[in-house]
Amino acid sequence: MNSLFLRGLDLFNAGRYFDAHEVWEDLWRETDGPDKLLVQGLVQSAVALHHASTGNYVGARSVMERAITNIGGCRVYKGADVAQMRRELRQACDQMDRQQPLAAWVLPQLRRSAPADEP
Repeated sequence: MNSLFLRGLDLFNAGRYFDAHEVWEDLWRETDGPDKLLVQGLVQSAVALHHASTGNYVGARSVMERAITNIGGCRVYKGADVAQMRRELRQACDQMDRQQPLAAWVLPQLRRSAPADEP
């Protein structure tokens, strides 16, 4: 499993969204083929949550919608449950729409759920 992916996953789940975005952006640069758009969606999800953490909900909402689209129909990526993360990103959009403060949100996570050798 790619160490950049795992490092970004750990940072993302720790709420270190700016750092996760930086690491996943490095992964995006070295990714080819059909996974590139998915990795772009991971980068965007981290950027969106970073924006939300600074109070920029307008920017967060816009980038989060693109992240959800780019993650698309992927269910599992490198053993992580992308489908669940997508649902949680959608919930974050709903929380923004209800103007809930970030401190009250159920924050999206990217959980390891499948064997590491699964695509």
